Amino acid sequence: MNSNIQTQWSQIIQWLMDETNLSSPVIRTFIEPLEIVSHQDHFLILQADKDKIGDSINLIRNKYDAILRVAIETITGESVEIEYEYKAKKEPEFQEKSAESKDFTSFYSDNSFENFVQTSTNQFAFTASLAVAESPSQSYNPLFIYSSPGLGKTHLLHSIARSIREHYPDLNVLYIPSEVFVNQLVDALRRNKESGGNSAINNFRKKYRNVDVLLIDDIQFIIGKDSSQMEFFFTYEALLNDGKQIVLSSDKPPRDLENLDERYISRFNSSLSVSIDPPDYETSLAFLKNYRDKANIKLEDDILNYIASNIRTNIRELIGAYTKVTIGVQLTHEESNLEMAKAALQDMITPNVSKVITLNNIIQIVCEHYDISKEDIVGKKRMKSISMPRQVIMYLAREYTNLSTTAIGNSLGNRDHTTIIHGYEQIKNAIPEDEKLEHDLDIIKKQLLP
Repeated sequence: MNSNIQTQWSQIIQWLMDETNLSSPVIRTFIEPLEIVSHQDHFLILQADKDKIGDSINLIRNKYDAILRVAIETITGESVEIEYEYKAKKEPEFQEKSAESKDFTSFYSDNSFENFVQTSTNQFAFTASLAVAESPSQSYNPLFIYSSPGLGKTHLLHSIARSIREHYPDLNVLYIPSEVFVNQLVDALRRNKESGGNSAINNFRKKYRNVDVLLIDDIQFIIGKDSSQMEFFFTYEALLNDGKQIVLSSDKPPRDLENLDERYISRFNSSLSVSIDPPDYETSLAFLKNYRDKANIKLEDDILNYIASNIRTNIRELIGAYTKVTIGVQLTHEESNLEMAKAALQDMITPNVSKVITLNNIIQIVCEHYDISKEDIVGKKRMKSISMPRQVIMYLAREYTNLSTTAIGNSLGNRDHTTIIHGYEQIKNAIPEDEKLEHDLDIIKKQLLP
């Protein structure tokens, strides 16, 4: 098959970029990845990889079909009907404030989908967030994003809120950090007590339950505070029953939230939970290069490589390191170079101190050691030559990272957390009796902890 549509697909995409109000992230995420599998008699079939775009076929069909057909006819002169479908399922590929009053209803100017650095460690969270922004209350409701601090949760929440406000100006959108929710509730209860009435708490409830989109950051700070937790879940259920969009963020997945009642865990588990993993080298370097494009002082590639190789905790640390080097340039009035950068960062980067270990590091080193592919590790094969290295990864991930068993399982082909626990115990118990396994682990650990 070699149709005009296929040969001119890049021109069709460019026309959408230039001539429509669709944002670049929308086009890159939902339209550009579509693949032509059949084209005959003015009937076109486009396929999408579900692992890349999630459950977004209905969103594409409902929101972008008309404009895509216009683009095709404009570029090729042919009018077509389009059918959309998912690719046949394969084994999963390896993936690696100013405010209005006190309500935090405006956002950091830098936080948007356009400048969010997409990598294998955050792609699913980005795609789900963009889908929510494009179709509030229709795609992934509620959406639950979790990660360690500084990896981009707040950036995504701000981006969702900003995009919905721009494209759906009639919707009432409220973004708020959880501590503000708690403080406002405490203040309302205090004023009720002082007045002997219920007007303050009624106004509080009215404010939160009359929104169309509610985004609450760091929900873990509400958990464990009885009155706040109960009030939040009353609001949560009222909004969901009314078909309103909810987006939450936390430092851990729902099942790992301490002091959370089981009935609330089950409600959270009904949402789509997506994780953002710590940045690997490629992610860190991509972010630093993107950050350099907007910085006043441009640091050389070897400096960015040095930072990315040694700092993989979170995005804030990367920005801090970049900023510290540029301050050194401003103070000394000298050109930046690697030696100057090393001196400026000596309190942040100590060569003799063990580097942060990520799950991606572990998977890469274990795969190289046992000469197997990453696709095998996250796939369904159970022969010992693959299942044993897979369990080694589970063991090392629990020993050397702070990831939950759920997060580890999600990165290893969506395996259940009980499978991760079993794999960990299998390796732990085998080490004292298996000299080869112990030797293999020694070699792998030396690569993880040079």
